[in-house]
Formats: sequence, structure tokens, C-alpha cells
Amino acid sequence: MGRHSQRAAPWQLNREPLLLVGLILAMLAAGLATVRLVSSSPSSAQAACTTPSATLSVGADPSALPWLTPLAQSYSQANRTVDGGCVSVALRRLTLSEAQQALQPVPLPGLGSPPDVWVPESMTAVSLVRARPQNARVLGVPATPIATSPIVLAAPAEALRAVAARLPPGRNPRLGDLLALARSPAGWGQRGIDRPDWGRVRFSTLDPGSTTLGVSLLVAAAGALTGTPAREVRAATFGTVEAKQGLLGFVRTLSGVRPDSAALFAPVEKATTAAEVLSRVGVLAAYEKDVWRYNGDSPAVVLQAAYPLGGQLAADYPFVVPSGSWVDAADRKAAADFRDWLLSPDVQARLGATGLRLANGTAGPELGGSERGLTVTPLAPEPLTAADGPPAARSAWRLVTQRVSVLALFDVSGSMAEPVPGGRRSKLEVAKAAAQTSLGFFDGQDAIGLWEFSRTLDGPKDYRVLVPLGLAGAPVNGFPDRRVASVAAYRTMAPRTATGLYDSVLAGYQNTLANYRKGYINTLVVLSDGRNEDPGSLSLQALLTELKRRYDPARPVHIVALAYGADADPVVLGQIAKVTDGLRFNSVDPRDIGRVFLTAVAALTG
Repeated sequence: MGRHSQRAAPWQLNREPLLLVGLILAMLAAGLATVRLVSSSPSSAQAACTTPSATLSVGADPSALPWLTPLAQSYSQANRTVDGGCVSVALRRLTLSEAQQALQPVPLPGLGSPPDVWVPESMTAVSLVRARPQNARVLGVPATPIATSPIVLAAPAEALRAVAARLPPGRNPRLGDLLALARSPAGWGQRGIDRPDWGRVRFSTLDPGSTTLGVSLLVAAAGALTGTPAREVRAATFGTVEAKQGLLGFVRTLSGVRPDSAALFAPVEKATTAAEVLSRVGVLAAYEKDVWRYNGDSPAVVLQAAYPLGGQLAADYPFVVPSGSWVDAADRKAAADFRDWLLSPDVQARLGATGLRLANGTAGPELGGSERGLTVTPLAPEPLTAADGPPAARSAWRLVTQRVSVLALFDVSGSMAEPVPGGRRSKLEVAKAAAQTSLGFFDGQDAIGLWEFSRTLDGPKDYRVLVPLGLAGAPVNGFPDRRVASVAAYRTMAPRTATGLYDSVLAGYQNTLANYRKGYINTLVVLSDGRNEDPGSLSLQALLTELKRRYDPARPVHIVALAYGADADPVVLGQIAKVTDGLRFNSVDPRDIGRVFLTAVAALTG
């Protein structure tokens, strides 16, 4: 704790006057944009601390700063101590991308010391950061929500009433109902609604490529399209035909994606009629707290909130204590005291003044209920049962919105014939099925290719070109496009002999470089279940030297390596990936390859 330096953090001001005053007072008192706080234990009197102060570093999502800052100030005024010593809290802004860089065994330089506590926007954020193996090593501990705000669909009340009128009596609108309406070219003008002046049924939300709310909406959409509860959506869900086709259609209904809630609500604030909101912006997918703020400013068009997800995927602000080496026993005790204080009844009761619900989903009287277009029905946060769902959603988004060039290099050595535990299929069959699930996400202007490798597959070469790297929508090998050609090529793959890994990787990397596409994410994906078994090939050191020599940060080609099965060599594959600023993923249990393949393909597009 005491070794952490304080950093200035930009503040996001809340619209509530009382909170604004609290922020100003906090900054005046501290003389900095970072709040330094002194505390004492519950059993002690309000005496000033006389022992040296230690510092608990707390990194919080920008959306948490407006309400967490004044609460932290109150914690200071409580004069609490831990093990007889005073504690101060250094609260700083920590975005999702910054958390990904800081919360790993060896934090990236330039961000200062990593925090002792991380308060992200939601458990969705934790799942996104944990998708990278190095982050998962320090984020494997459970976390406790300290405040909640459910996801809502917000629109002028007459629009939601029109949707409800088409449903069975007593049933509230679901996301799937709105997605079904959006598929009709008639939009709001279709029979039963008859409001062509509202235009097409469209949606607005935050950017799934950089925000947890945007990712959560994609998870919910995949669930609605496949009949899966949102909290149970997993990576494999995105490989279904319904999800792939439906998400491509859903992306086309987005009137725009915004970087933050202020930008999301800005065009709504300018509207003067419901028709303007629906035709220009559409239905907003937002957190309840932001609708509460918007409606509280007496806008020209009040928004009504629907709650199709209940407490699933809510902003639940988990209190995360990393298991990194920088967090010692004293840090953990101080963190536990701060967490318990935040969860105390008196402190929880203060959340309503900022539009938040209690940690258990209970709404305070300040939420306003129908006066602000909201419901005060308790909505307890429902934890995710499939942590790989959000990373797969973000990957799917990137695959359908960013141009990528991906050459897949597949191990077809003899060991790939081994059966997968608990099933009849071989490791190769399971891996091929997982790889094919990603094909539907590639646009015709993306570039894809497919090679296989073993030993002496093409004369003396350890690799063979099945589908040459090129535009996915272009004809090749007598097929109408590369996606169809790839499906056919996967079917021809069969286990061969030994593993010619090093020569194949270098050849695949050279080919990807030769076909480099400016403005694309250029990636070589290597899947292998073994170790190099070609004594006449390059050595590992020679391969690493050649890759390092060829890697150009101005024209980067990254290697994403998948260590597949218990006999793979994750250390070597990690070295190969690292030298090209790439990533390595492990799938020790072959049955898990479907869970990681889609995420791995798109891992470097962010």
C-alpha cells in the first residue's frame, strides 16, 4: 500500500448539484484531482490518525468516479484504521484498456504502479480483460458488486406501447420482439403500429469495440436470436447460424455507436418530438442510471425504460482485488475494510441520489419510478455463467466491422487423430469444426487463407497451401469464394505424420507478409497440438531470429498461437507469438477449442 504513488485523475462531473459541490470540495481540500483519504477502524473514536499513513490504490472505471469519489471522502471522515494504522485511498481513473495493460503479472510500463483494487463497470468488463491469458493470472478471484444499474431499452413511451400492443396480454417487450420488428423494411410503419414517420426500427448504443455496455448488448442480442438466456451465452453461441446471420442484420440496424453515455444521449437531448428520437436515433440501449439522469433534466421527450434482461449483464461495479505480487497482506486487509464500508446499509442508502441501485438490485425512493420512466421493482444482478461470452461478442463485433486478413495454419500431424475425452471425434475433427464457426463472420472484403502442416506434405515442404490467402469473396479453386473453398478444404484434412512446426510457421509468416493489406489487421493463426519433430528444420532460435528480423511495427503481421491439447508446447508457441507482438492461447482440454478459437482470431483487432 505505502509504496504506491498517487496519480492525478480527470474527473467526470455528475449533473446532480449536491454531488457537484462534493466534488469541488474534495478537489479544494486535496489540492489535486486525486483524493487522498485518511481512515480509522469502526471501533475507534473520531480521533485523528497519529500513525504513519499507508496508501490503498483504487483504479475505477470513469463511470464510477462521480459517485465513488464522494463516498471515498466520507470513508476518510470516518477515521477508520486497519491493524492500528491509518489508511489513505488514492482513487484514480482506470479505463478498460488501461486495466488490461496494468492488471497482469508484469504490468506494461507507462501506467505507474498497478492498483490494489479495481472497480470496473461490470463483471462483463472482468470477463473481457480475463480473456487475455496474462490478465487471467491475476484476476482469478471472485468479486463483490458494490452498486448496480440494469441495462434498459429506452424509447418514447408511445413506441413501447405500440410494441406491447402486438404482444400477448401481460407480456412485457423483449429484445427479440424489437429485433423482429427491425427485420421488417416497413419499420414502424408496419401493420399494427402504422407510424411510417418514425422510420425504420433502429438502435443506438455504446461502441462494442471499446465499452462493456456495447458488448453486453451483443451478448443479449445473440441470446435473443438463439433463445439462450443472456447470462448463459457462451463463445459457441456465436458460431450458430442464427447468431451469425442475426448479428450481421442487427449491426445494420444500428444508427450509430457512441464512445460514452454523454455522446449517446446528446442527439436525444436536442430532439423535440418522439418522431425525431425514433427516426434519427432509434431505441437506446443504455444503463438505467443514465436514463434517470436524462429524464431528471426535464427533457422535451421523456424516455420510457423497458427491462428485457432483468438483472442480467447489469453494471454491477464489482470490487476486484487482484492476486498480483504488488498486493500484499496489508493491502488486502485495507481493501476488505473499504469494501465492507461501501456495503454497509448507511452507505448503500446514498447510492440512490446518483441514480444507482443497491448492490443487491434494490431501488431507493430517489429512483423516481414512473415519474422518471423507470421501475422500482428489485432487479438483483445475475452473474454470468459463461465468462467466455463477452470476449466472443467483442470478437464477433470486430470481425463484422473491421477488415481483417487471416491465414490459418493447421496442425495435421498424427497426434491430431487422438480421440477427444468423452467423445468419439478426434482432436482434428473438433478443431476443424471450431475453426469453421468463424467463417460466417468474414465479409467478402476480408482476406482469408488456409494451410495445413505436418511433414513433407508438398514434396520436401512440411506445409501445403489449401486455400491461398486472398479476398474472402473472390472465387478460388473452382469455388465461388474462399469461405466455401475453406469449408471444402477443412473436409479434406486428415492426420498425417510428424510435426514440422518451425519451417511451416516461417513460411506462413513470409506469405502473410507478402500479402500484407494496408488498413487491415494482418494475422497468422497457428494451431498446434505438439512440438517440432523435424530434425532437419530451423532451430527455435533461428526461427525467432527470422521472425524478429521480418517484423515491422509500421506494417505489423501478428502471430496468434493456439496451444491445443495437453501435449502442445505453450512455452515455445508463446515465444513465437511474442516476437511478433502477438498472443498465445491455451486449450489444454481439446473440447475447449471452440471456446477460444473465435476470440483468438479477433484478439488483435482491438
